[in-house]
Amino acid sequence: MTAKLPDAHLLSVNISGDSAPLQLGSKAEAIQADLGALLSAARTGDEQRSSSRRVSCVDA
Repeated sequence: MTAKLPDAHLLSVNISGDSAPLQLGSKAEAIQADLGALLSAARTGDEQRSSSRRVSCVDA
């Protein structure tokens, strides 16, 4: 037997940055929004680290 989760009411999800909070209608949408924000932040961090490595190699 599987447990059924109740449908969620509107959830407010804050995404860091200048964007306003999003109003989402389900837990799945909230999770997708959080994962999207995390992936975006991770990609931005990777780009900054790789560009700083390139600069340090050029300076050397």
